[in-house]
Amino acid sequence: MEYYPVGMLIKQLRKQRGITQEELCGGGKDRVYLSRIEAGRRMPSKEYLDHVINKLGYATSQFITLLVSDTSSEALAMRKELDLLMSNGDYENTAELLAKMESHKEFKSGLNRQYLLKFMGFDSLYKKKNPVEALAHFHEAINISIPSFDEEKIHTYLLAKDEIELINSYAVAYDHDGLSDKAIMMLEKLIESVKAHYVDARERALSLVFAMHSLSYFLRKKDLFNEAIKICDEAILEGQRNQVYAMLPKLLHNKAYCLYKLGLHDDVKHLLLQSYYTSLAHGYKGCCASRILAQAKEIFDIDLI
Repeated sequence: MEYYPVGMLIKQLRKQRGITQEELCGGGKDRVYLSRIEAGRRMPSKEYLDHVINKLGYATSQFITLLVSDTSSEALAMRKELDLLMSNGDYENTAELLAKMESHKEFKSGLNRQYLLKFMGFDSLYKKKNPVEALAHFHEAINISIPSFDEEKIHTYLLAKDEIELINSYAVAYDHDGLSDKAIMMLEKLIESVKAHYVDARERALSLVFAMHSLSYFLRKKDLFNEAIKICDEAILEGQRNQVYAMLPKLLHNKAYCLYKLGLHDDVKHLLLQSYYTSLAHGYKGCCASRILAQAKEIFDIDLI
């Protein structure tokens, strides 16, 4: 059987970007696998197709769906359950599911293994409060798709969404371990990579705003308030331009905090109100409206409503 539409799509996008097979997949067995896909001799899984298209700077939603995932329905169900638990911040009920996934054959290698390790890292970081263990999981995960991963070279890598999330999480774990300078360095290089390599404007904005929020928060923690405000402003503009609003409440709150610390109080209440009402409008659980109200009173001595 031949699979030319999928292989030709990947090859065409790769050639348009002037990217070699080695640059896209790192060489070795991965390059051979990619070569076979481009030649129409192998059919990639949906996960692999998403991964490669992301690395090329696009979203797979831009293209006709050419295949369905070869991940089993059981494995997909576990992934969906874990996604739901983590999105709700329910770390207490993940242990049994993570153990079940770790023993499942489809999570022993490849991108499914990377997915599992990412969430094992989250579990270590947020439930066990063990950043060193989390860093070990994130390191193993990123090396699956970027062998010999080097933090100093992040800005040179072609990155898929999962890799961007992993590197962001890597930085968060470093910060939790008291290594905020390393966290800031990683995020600055991550942002540079996304700006240089992403073509699809919305996908670019989603990744940029995500990383910029983390960077602005770490800068704020080091009392680099002006630098943090600059990053917040850039991220807010990028999000508004591309209708990416999920991180907007946190960015507005972060900017308000920095202005307050600089003694520039005139716009603080206005920014907090924007943060509050944007949170209500978009239902962002990580920066919920009630928390914004409470912090406005506790930190700024401001009654918003």
